[in-house]
Amino acid sequence: MGGYNKEEGGRVKVTILGACPGKSGGSGFSASGNLLQTEQGVTMVVDYGIGYERLKDSSGNTQRAVTPKSVSNLEKIDYILLTHRHNDHSGMVPWLMKKFPKATLITTLPTFHFLGSSWSDLARMARIFDYPGLVPYDIALHEDIRKRTILVTRPGWMHLERGVRVYFNSNGHTRGSAYIVVEADGKRVGFSGDVSTSDTPTLAGMSPWNVPPEIRGLDLLFLESTHGNRNIEPRHLVVDYMNDVVKHTLRRGGLSLAIALGGDRAIDIALDQAQSGIKPCLDGGLPGHAWEVYHSPEGYWCPNDVRINPELSERVTPLFERNNALESMLRSGNAYSVVASAGSLQ
Repeated sequence: MGGYNKEEGGRVKVTILGACPGKSGGSGFSASGNLLQTEQGVTMVVDYGIGYERLKDSSGNTQRAVTPKSVSNLEKIDYILLTHRHNDHSGMVPWLMKKFPKATLITTLPTFHFLGSSWSDLARMARIFDYPGLVPYDIALHEDIRKRTILVTRPGWMHLERGVRVYFNSNGHTRGSAYIVVEADGKRVGFSGDVSTSDTPTLAGMSPWNVPPEIRGLDLLFLESTHGNRNIEPRHLVVDYMNDVVKHTLRRGGLSLAIALGGDRAIDIALDQAQSGIKPCLDGGLPGHAWEVYHSPEGYWCPNDVRINPELSERVTPLFERNNALESMLRSGNAYSVVASAGSLQ
């Protein structure tokens, strides 16, 4: 998309960098990214993620990285605005911060606390699938990024420079996630990020009947539509069905292993099970970090964040250390429910 302009006000140029899916016929997910350039010379990137495509060749399934359009031709990037920490939105941010050493990252407090473990895990995956240069993450770079990061600690407007201000507020997707409004040159442009209206044990969804005034008068809205082509059952029905299956398995003396797409989702599943009377075990490095953040002051930035009921927490047994706890459980022959995130089962 080129410049957007009305008769009144200035001109804001918005370029879509991602995230249409690949056309190779493979499966996977795409990478989000948007470039916003104001008439006053402020350059901003909203999200810059990494995705993947699974392809079939003569040797079987292969995986390749999917990235947004390159911004290497830019002379500078002033600000990187990050809606949330999931890889398809944040995965290429370390590369971007290294490429543009004067860029400032702006994101919410919980999101930044999650980014260290997310980027570390992504860098490990990049080495496995042979695209490490796209994720140049290490402790030194993380420390440099930390020094160049502005943390959003509560919803509201933030003034930047040359008449630009930005607005962050919760979109109900995951802890710390936000939709972002950029106001510049007399225009307001909104970026939804991933949006959810469903409540979980850790987060209240975005209420469709309570739309904040900051997004009522937008000139332009970029709306995420990851699952826009399918019907999605209400969350409580899916949770009830899942817990019934787990309870049936445990009554028969079996082992239930639930694999979540991310560490934050693993927390929700474990607490869903605890709420229904199951006493699950929570396993994996990413769920372990999420568990710590959710119980710490750094885990809250807006009223949508649900403070976890201590009684529910006590029903969840953490298995975050690399020891023989899980192996001992399996050898005992007792019935257990284990929740972990994909790729991080200890």
